[in-house]
Amino acid sequence: MEIWDLYDKNRVKLEKTMVRGDEVPEGCYHLVVESVIMNDKNQILIQKRHPEKIGWPSYWEFSCGGSATTNDTSLDAIKREIAEEIGIDINPDNIKDIIKRSFGNSHYDFYFIRENIDIKDTTLQAIEVVDIKWVTYQEVMQMLNDGLFVDYNNYGRDHFNYLRGVINEDSNWWGWLSC
Repeated sequence: MEIWDLYDKNRVKLEKTMVRGDEVPEGCYHLVVESVIMNDKNQILIQKRHPEKIGWPSYWEFSCGGSATTNDTSLDAIKREIAEEIGIDINPDNIKDIIKRSFGNSHYDFYFIRENIDIKDTTLQAIEVVDIKWVTYQEVMQMLNDGLFVDYNNYGRDHFNYLRGVINEDSNWWGWLSC
């Protein structure tokens, strides 16, 4: 059973928890972490979701992520999620930016990470991930158009549009990371 800490709208941790799968109480939020991992070739690491996974089975999506569990810091959660899903211990020095947003009843921390990962060195979490690969921004957009990539517009237009703006190859983030 996965237990989540609850937060107020200002990201202040409350003295409350909830069980994953239960409805988030009104006025409360839980913490979700997401990663976008990019290598020195400006390719994005994407993963293919397990076909039996609830929500977007067999679709490709950005690197790794999930919900923070009780007593996790945001950094603890993203490191754990990456280690669980692809078997890599990221170097926190390679975190180039953290963007914090809130959607619905979740606070999201988007980690932008510059890390050269050799896919041969990964170990995929069998119940979550069936494949990973490096792709360009154009390939992500083509996969999205072809219906192969998680279409964030269906569960939160702001979520995907925000990510698309941040990850657009013309954005400052790409240029900044290539320094």
